[in-house]
Amino acid sequence: MANVSREGESHASIYTQYIKQYFVQQGDSSPYYRQLLDYLESNVGHGSSLLQVPRYYELEKRIASSGEVRVCNEIAPGSARYHPSIAVLEGFPSPKCISSMGANDLVRPELFIGHLDFSRSPSSSRRFFELPCLLSDRSNIIHIRLPTLGTSAVGEKTLKSYAQARIQADEKCIAFENQLFRGKHYGATRFRKVHLHNSQFFSLEQMVSFSVTQRENGPWCGIYLIDRGKSLAGKHNLPWSEYTSGGRRNPSFVPIVTYNNLLHEPFHVASDQEAGDGTNVVSLHPYHPVNDLSSLEDSDYELLRQEPFYLLCRLFLLAARSWSQLLNLVDQDIQNGSIVGEKLLSPALEQLRFNSDLLERVRAFLTENQHVIRERGAPTWPRTSDPALNAKISAIQTSLDKDYSFLIQRCERLVTRCENSSSILVSAAQLLEAQKGIDQAKQIRGLTKLAFVFIPLTFVAGLFGMNVSVFKGYPSIWIYFVVAIPLTALSWLASETLLHGGLGSFGELLNQRGAK
Repeated sequence: MANVSREGESHASIYTQYIKQYFVQQGDSSPYYRQLLDYLESNVGHGSSLLQVPRYYELEKRIASSGEVRVCNEIAPGSARYHPSIAVLEGFPSPKCISSMGANDLVRPELFIGHLDFSRSPSSSRRFFELPCLLSDRSNIIHIRLPTLGTSAVGEKTLKSYAQARIQADEKCIAFENQLFRGKHYGATRFRKVHLHNSQFFSLEQMVSFSVTQRENGPWCGIYLIDRGKSLAGKHNLPWSEYTSGGRRNPSFVPIVTYNNLLHEPFHVASDQEAGDGTNVVSLHPYHPVNDLSSLEDSDYELLRQEPFYLLCRLFLLAARSWSQLLNLVDQDIQNGSIVGEKLLSPALEQLRFNSDLLERVRAFLTENQHVIRERGAPTWPRTSDPALNAKISAIQTSLDKDYSFLIQRCERLVTRCENSSSILVSAAQLLEAQKGIDQAKQIRGLTKLAFVFIPLTFVAGLFGMNVSVFKGYPSIWIYFVVAIPLTALSWLASETLLHGGLGSFGELLNQRGAK
């Protein structure tokens, strides 16, 4: 244990010195890198976490004791590497694991800072707005978002309660991140965003960060930072817990169908028991890079060794299928929200606004991914020199580019539909308000007609009730009717003409009567 502790301190010292030497000296931007240094120093005096260990896999064909040919073999961290390799860190990154990976491969600190997202830390305020940054500045640092669709059981909500629930979902995500930082839950699964779509579905956003390192002309290493890790279900309230049926910790997630694909795809949604510690693990995204490397053909194996971009191709395809599934849900939701009754106009408008904002968010992620695909990773990454392998990776690149172009265009069409549906619903709401105004005007017109009848009668009654000498002899009641009836008739005639045609019509009516 003492040797492990000294090794961890050595890694922390090496990587801290690397950051200070090359990045902290960058003037005004030094506080940005200082965040990571402060995080690494928070591990001083703490041992290694049993929940998280960075795993390294060397891409070399070996024959296992069972006779199986393996192309991806796990090796000890820090051991000598003579072949291309993969380093994977799952869940909330611990300072010790960051120091170890950073010291072994001199990983750029921006990869860890962007993945950690210190703006969600309870001890820091939002001082930097670096992501998304210029694509030319982050060519070797890639962040890929992956959504997962889950079934919800929140029941029908009003407009106000839906808006409140969505705000609460964002607050719970931030609170959950705060728990990870404060409680040092290293290796725990992270959630970037929770979207409450409707009473039936919600979705989770997670992220994979990737970079390629290469030291002194040695073999390259692909660095993976994955949000998926050990579940904290049963220990903490997860951001999506209340959206599941009966408050279950493990919701039912919607699987992705690999449509028209005869090849076996590793994607599935499962819940299993991690051997040894009894911790329940929810496999939200089986995007571990070594999931299906054992089934590679010889040409694919050679392509993988020579071209790290090939590692990301399956991840990009999985992300595209995940976003396509989410867009299908949004499409159906827009269609359902376009035809609603009078009482549901306001909730429908709020739902369209939510979908429009979500589509803009999705389009931004897809555009970033498409740029990486078109650039075939980063200019600094190794490239294959074999013409056949180059033709194969180019074909994969073209296929992915078409898929992402289709998804981006679909986002644009759905945004247009949201805008058109919103305009139609706003027009319908305005029409209904105008109709209510007309109905109210008709009611007021009826009251006005009654006023033109009773006001003259009241006026004459008040006039005859005056205590003046003219009425000293108490005139007969018939005199009241002689005065009141003609005055009321004249008032009614004036009301008819004024309410229907104005003073001009009244003058024309008098002229017509005079002519007669």
